[in-house]
Amino acid sequence: MAVLNRTIFFILFLFTWINKAEAQETKRPTDYIIEGKVTIEGNKPAAGGAILIGKPGVSGGTRASIETDGSYLIKLDYDKEYTITYTKKGYVSQVYQINTKVDKERIEETFINKEVLVELFQFVDGVNVDLMKQPVAKIFYDELLYDFDEDEAYSVIMKPQIEELKAKLLAQIELNKNNTLTAEEIAKQKAEEAARLKQEEAARLAAEKQKAIADAKAKKEADAKSKADELARLAAEKAKIADEAQARKDAAEKAKADEAARLAAEKEKAVTDANAKKEADAKARADEAAQLAAEKEKARLEALAKKETEEKAKAEEASRIAAEKEKARLDAIAKKETEDKAKAEEASRIAAEKEKARLDAIVKKEIEEKAKAEEASRIAAEKEKARLDAIAKKEAADKAKADEDARIAAEKEKARLDAIAKKETEDKAKAEAIEKAKKDAAEATRLAAEAEKQKAADLAKKRAEDFAALKSQADKKAFEDEVKRKDALAKQEELYKNKQANFKPVMGIYTTSTTIINGKQAYGYINFGNGIGNQDLTKEEYDDYQERFTKKP
Repeated sequence: MAVLNRTIFFILFLFTWINKAEAQETKRPTDYIIEGKVTIEGNKPAAGGAILIGKPGVSGGTRASIETDGSYLIKLDYDKEYTITYTKKGYVSQVYQINTKVDKERIEETFINKEVLVELFQFVDGVNVDLMKQPVAKIFYDELLYDFDEDEAYSVIMKPQIEELKAKLLAQIELNKNNTLTAEEIAKQKAEEAARLKQEEAARLAAEKQKAIADAKAKKEADAKSKADELARLAAEKAKIADEAQARKDAAEKAKADEAARLAAEKEKAVTDANAKKEADAKARADEAAQLAAEKEKARLEALAKKETEEKAKAEEASRIAAEKEKARLDAIAKKETEDKAKAEEASRIAAEKEKARLDAIVKKEIEEKAKAEEASRIAAEKEKARLDAIAKKEAADKAKADEDARIAAEKEKARLDAIAKKETEDKAKAEAIEKAKKDAAEATRLAAEAEKQKAADLAKKRAEDFAALKSQADKKAFEDEVKRKDALAKQEELYKNKQANFKPVMGIYTTSTTIINGKQAYGYINFGNGIGNQDLTKEEYDDYQERFTKKP
């Protein structure tokens, strides 16, 4: 049984290693793409503007153009930090800070292009726009969302200030249109505005300073409490370990004393018997000496076995203590992640409430953009669900593996002890099990190859018959295109299966589509996460995949 388990484990290890090697050969994406539209007042495109791509605190960089309709597309490398500056002559520039650092494994699953919509404000003399030297928004990879997103905590602070600045600019524009004041009056207004702005900035800095002091104090108190709790826990564990070690030591000393008393009693009995049989012949004395030697050897073997048992118990105890410590560490990490997630969700809720008014206005003007935003939100939710399912599946797999390792270790130990008593029988059973496993593996491989070969032959025959039944050249061309599409779909599904992916493929339904599949309009799409992209599906194919992957655990 142990040999058969080892054979199965080796086959699974080899299969996993081959799949991993094939996955590493797949070229992973190298660019993170940001696209969108830059507009000015009246939702007009910011034609003639430019986009500067640089690094935080470093002058210079590359330049990208804005199309005549206001659209743009820029490509960024992963694992870097960027500042993206949107500019146009006569307008206030806007800066976005983007951090593209993310795990390589996540990059291989590809990202949807990030959409950033920018509205530039007209520059007006007399209004301080130093606020716009700071980033309007910060974008980074959010592990909770499993995608890139804005820093909501930062946006909650910046957006009200930007809206206030925008209102000031508009008010100044209106004021300039009807301005009949003298130069002296204009200078006085500017001085008053500067004084007011200075006062507001001082109040803001004071509030931020007070908040920073309060936050630092709260963090210091929390760190002190956490440290005290950890020291108390470690002291309790140390005391418990010391008590257990003392108990094991006392038991060992008692066992040693009992064994010494037993040996002393046996020795005394041997001396008494020797004196009683002093007159016996030399053969009897030799037999008695041989018996005493056998008893001593038995005692030595028993002591050796006892020592092995004690060492095994010590090792098991050390393993148990290590497991308890690891569990405590993981519990602390899980608790922190839960708290961080709750904070992020609260910040997202506040930001969502403030953003709703602006989104409602955009929805009224552009219905299509709303549909696109809803689709992106749905895909993000599906990705989050897939990520959580993957985590749950991995945890279950880790627990199953740990249980299986413990079971295999127990079987190995039992097999070792049994082998001492019946080595020849066990060796014969092992040889028979190895031979049977080899034959079963070879037979399974042969049957799988024959089945795959027959399946391919049947498919080729059916395709040839269907192709021969077509009359027009256009029908044949459409048939060949459909064959290629289905082959590509089957190849993606096979790659997905070979990767042993622990997440479900992403699927969606088109609201509108111009793609025609075998005379029918494309109904939806599927993405297996292989970096190839979306595959169009008919209604029947979509329903089939939906049913299959919904049932997948």
